[in-house]
Amino acid sequence: MPVILPVTAAYSCLFAGYSAFLSLRVSKYRGDTGIMIGDGQAAFDTPAKPGKTITPKDLYAAIRAHANFAENVPFALTLIALLELNGGSRRSVHALLATLLTARILHSEAGIRAENNLAFGRPVGTLASTAVIVVAGYLNAALAWPVVRRQLQ
Repeated sequence: MPVILPVTAAYSCLFAGYSAFLSLRVSKYRGDTGIMIGDGQAAFDTPAKPGKTITPKDLYAAIRAHANFAENVPFALTLIALLELNGGSRRSVHALLATLLTARILHSEAGIRAENNLAFGRPVGTLASTAVIVVAGYLNAALAWPVVRRQLQ
């Protein structure tokens, strides 16, 4: 059986793994803080539980990192999969997927989870993720527009 989207399929396991990692980190932090629902904002100034190092603020950062991943990655992957499916350059697809994965990891690990949640990874990850979405959209339009234009004539 042919693999229709080999590049996207190859990267999908990396994105799935990182998504699972983000989700499991939230679960661990919930256990460490005892906050089973919500983000514990009312307890932000509360220190870590005895024997634990995770605070409610750490839980909130983990929740936001996971949510931000869920807000950006599915749309970007859909655009990139369309690009690959419609004959876009495999090199472009690889570059977009590698950039997206790097951006999402930077955003979380070197951004949201950093002190004050504002280290270099957050703006770099955000800008790179947005650039991936814009470039993938542009490349899809460049592939599709000539076909659409011919159909309209």
